[in-house]
Amino acid sequence: NYLIPFNGERMGFEGGERFFLFHEDDVFFSGVVLSFKDQRRDCRARFQDGQFTIHTADILDDEKLIDFNFFVVKKSSLKGLYEYYHNSCSIHVLFALLRNKFNALKADKISNYIADNLALGREKAEAKGKKEYAGRLSTSILIDNRDIPTVLAEYAKVKKIEMLFDAQQFAVGHAVALQRSSREVKVSFNITDSEQSNIDRLTQGVVELAGNVGFKKGSVSTVDSDDIERTISILNCPKRLGECEFEDLAHRIDGLTVENFHENEILVELKREINEGEYRALFN
Repeated sequence: NYLIPFNGERMGFEGGERFFLFHEDDVFFSGVVLSFKDQRRDCRARFQDGQFTIHTADILDDEKLIDFNFFVVKKSSLKGLYEYYHNSCSIHVLFALLRNKFNALKADKISNYIADNLALGREKAEAKGKKEYAGRLSTSILIDNRDIPTVLAEYAKVKKIEMLFDAQQFAVGHAVALQRSSREVKVSFNITDSEQSNIDRLTQGVVELAGNVGFKKGSVSTVDSDDIERTISILNCPKRLGECEFEDLAHRIDGLTVENFHENEILVELKREINEGEYRALFN
């Protein structure tokens, strides 16, 4: 619930400013990230008789180019959808903002606790405050269309990789079959601290294994930068849950304001996809 007070939050970035809008109803958290660009000229091409001419146009003083990213999160499971297109605000940027805001709120709560309990002594009050507000904001992506090495490179440590196959016979020199007489074969990589420098080679091996006929699924045990253990699933699944032409999306935000954004057709469609779509089981 800490998100809602940050409705209207602004954050500068190189080349512009991002504006975050949040809304809550009985079932969903929803919102939109608006990226206003400082760009003052726009480049276009005019075609005539099979030839083109490039020309530029000034952007009016009271106007800015904008990118938009809508998102919806189901409150009961904290799983949702994020609408993204090339060069717009990535989900990782939104996650980073939410973590920063959460950590700032946490620090304020601890400071207030210390101030209210100085009779205990500052050191003891600080220890109790940190224990009282020890929570962390955890975020993850249900389906990530980036390649495996790129995803794993974001983690501080990769501890273990497991992969499950239908096939009983395949040539992998550095793998160990944990089950020898089964319809399924599990291959496991236990990665020590001394092997962390070889993660690139190991993750490339994972990519090669996942490309084998008979691959069913896999998992990677990791540790993130906050020293929290996370498990990443590797599955043959869609890289995204839906696609739409940009022109169709852009048409739907015409007339969007701070007051009416939560009623936008894009949010309605995202909610419908979560409740009724082909992959609705993912959000339970």
